[in-house]
Amino acid sequence: MKNSSNILVISNGLLGSNIAHHLNCDLISHKKVFSESLEKYDFVINTSFDEKMLTAELNREAFDFKLIDKLADTNSKYVFFSTRKVYGRYGGESFKENSICAPICFYGRNKLMLEKYIQHRLTNRNYLILRLPNIYDPESLNKRNSFLGTFGFNLIHENEVRLNCSLKTYKDFLSVKNFLVLFDQIYHKTDLNGKILNISIGEKISLSTVVKMAEHYFTDLKIIYDEATDDSFLLSNCLLSEYANISWCVSNKIELDNHFKLISKQKI
Repeated sequence: MKNSSNILVISNGLLGSNIAHHLNCDLISHKKVFSESLEKYDFVINTSFDEKMLTAELNREAFDFKLIDKLADTNSKYVFFSTRKVYGRYGGESFKENSICAPICFYGRNKLMLEKYIQHRLTNRNYLILRLPNIYDPESLNKRNSFLGTFGFNLIHENEVRLNCSLKTYKDFLSVKNFLVLFDQIYHKTDLNGKILNISIGEKISLSTVVKMAEHYFTDLKIIYDEATDDSFLLSNCLLSEYANISWCVSNKIELDNHFKLISKQKI
């Protein structure tokens, strides 16, 4: 594997560590990044997660704001991981990068605020903003604050899953493996500098399909759901398809089946 010494990944979680391992590059926690000289890196990839984003509006002393300010004095390309939650409520059409953003939660509002600050401060347009869907790792239990993390934990420990939406709801899932396939093709492209890009394989999966896949391995599974609530969403990948070969990705149905097979072996 080629050593990518000109790339720095800032991470405190699964996705960042996977990127750093895949690119064979430097990895640092967000707590140590301000003691690091960023000028020596051509790319700074920020996958770190600040839990404060979930419960309140960030102030200018927050980590992400200070990192953007520091990068403004370098020539490093900043790759920022945003979220589909900047768009807000789903209206039936897939979200495009130029869709109206009306986030309804603190996480979406904070990410959108940081996107705008990046555009304001990095006037050389040496950045790439990626809006991500539901990221998951088929080979692990995933974080409890993620959809599949909670789903999997409840499968193992309670054999009961509570959903706050209808089984007709569909999600836009993206496995870590598929993310890396796409990321490899885009992060370094100079014609994407200054752009916002949805990252999606364009495959919507209904929760009824997810449940059926889980039931294959958890036969006495109990599902509780809210039939009146539709929490669907789908990101458009039309722009992404101009820069990356999406057909290289593996279907979520294969990845999710592998995931449930794995965690079924960990059932108490």
